[in-house]
Amino acid sequence: MLGAVLCIGIIRLLSDSLSLNISSAKKAFMQYGYNLVKFLPAVRDKLKEEKLKLESDMEKSMKVKSRKIGGKQYTSLPAQGMPGDDIIALMEGITKEENVMWQEGRVSGAVYHGGRAHQELLNKAFNLYSLANPLHPDIWPSGMKFESELLSMTASLMTSQPVQQSGVCGSTTSGGTESIILAAKAHRDYFREKHGITKPEIVACVSAHAAIEKACSMLCIKLVQVPMDPVTFKCDVRAMEWAIGPNTIMLYSSAPQFPQGVIDPISDISKLAVRYGVGLHVDCCLGGFILPFARRLGYDIPDFDFDLPGVTSMSVDTHKYGFTLKGTSIVLYRNKELRHSQYFCFADWTGGMYTTPTIAGSRSTGLIAQAWASLVTLGEEGFMRNARDIIETARNIGKGVKNIPELEVIGNVEAMIVCFRSASSDINIYSVGDKMTKRGWSLNSLQSPAAIHLCCTLQHVGREEVFLGDLRECVEACKTIGGGSAAEGNAAIYGMAATLPPGPLDEMLKVYNDVVYKV
Repeated sequence: MLGAVLCIGIIRLLSDSLSLNISSAKKAFMQYGYNLVKFLPAVRDKLKEEKLKLESDMEKSMKVKSRKIGGKQYTSLPAQGMPGDDIIALMEGITKEENVMWQEGRVSGAVYHGGRAHQELLNKAFNLYSLANPLHPDIWPSGMKFESELLSMTASLMTSQPVQQSGVCGSTTSGGTESIILAAKAHRDYFREKHGITKPEIVACVSAHAAIEKACSMLCIKLVQVPMDPVTFKCDVRAMEWAIGPNTIMLYSSAPQFPQGVIDPISDISKLAVRYGVGLHVDCCLGGFILPFARRLGYDIPDFDFDLPGVTSMSVDTHKYGFTLKGTSIVLYRNKELRHSQYFCFADWTGGMYTTPTIAGSRSTGLIAQAWASLVTLGEEGFMRNARDIIETARNIGKGVKNIPELEVIGNVEAMIVCFRSASSDINIYSVGDKMTKRGWSLNSLQSPAAIHLCCTLQHVGREEVFLGDLRECVEACKTIGGGSAAEGNAAIYGMAATLPPGPLDEMLKVYNDVVYKV
């Protein structure tokens, strides 16, 4: 019996591995081995011991500052409430210190700030609608106006046709992840109803945002991953075509993708979608309010939107380069029929007929109102100016990095991301990142391949040489250490990660979340 189970497991593993690149296949085999032994008493006890040690270490490194804030920790409701003025004074003191890093342009992405006056406008707009809920358009009809116009304005950027003529439509969401989950859900339900597909598959490049992995996990969709081109880091279109099967419902592309910042060959992927009759999602969460304006400014931007016949959905984050407050994104569809598959409808509820367009029930009209305000106040002129400044800043930094012999720029700086790795065995790129962290920078560490990137925002405009100066000095400092040294920080973490299957790493990430939630 055990032999039969092992044989079946190996056959399934081999079948899944056919769609993976060599590195992913190796990890799949390692994961299979881990799954075989993880419940053995000795292994289980050792894992528990290591998790407790890891939790203790993480607490010491992560919670020191947060536990000092206010001089008191609340594990239950206070007997008497704190005066409002004291609460505001506490928060003002905290944010004054915490905001310095991003205000000085030392953070990669994360904070997409349109300036003090712009933020004050958004805060006022949110405050006016802080109690409003889109579930009740009869009470707040203005919220319905803002939401529909926000969708139309965003859709107009993704097609050369007038919006009403194109049929492009969408929904507001809480962020890029929800937008991507909803796009996957809409395609799943549409292809189940129209084509009878009950074991759906989505084909995506390994560089696709982790949100599509989350979507497939939540929606019971099989995710088939294909490799990047090893030179351009764009999706390998030939591998994607090979991965398409009878259960494929959607292809996934990025404009640009997060790691190296490159725009996938979406025109070619669109042809595949049309040829095989499947959907095509374009993750434009980063590029949505940069690429359309960059194209108008004359930058060489490949086709990526609904003008391509195969594109059926897009995700566009207003809370990135739309410069809105956090918690807003937009998912767009080619037509209402596909959007209908996103909706949740329950006509038989005893509480009355019920429907919601997205995952949430109650939502914040305040977030919708401030997003509308952001787009209307910036207008085309403001977005064109911001796009030019951000792209030129990224390219200036990219040129500077190229002049550092020990580093290699990868991804060609197509938009806002400058990604680089070590060009010398004498340099450990994660050690460079650790040294930049000690100088007050917060950069993104990447893997497969090992690299670092800076996602440029308006906060980096005019500060290129500050970044490059620190980077040169950190590289010089790492030359004295050597590439084989990876004893601390991200250098140690990612060095270990490269040798382990996903299972133990997933356990480590669970511990991280537990520590974040711990008082």
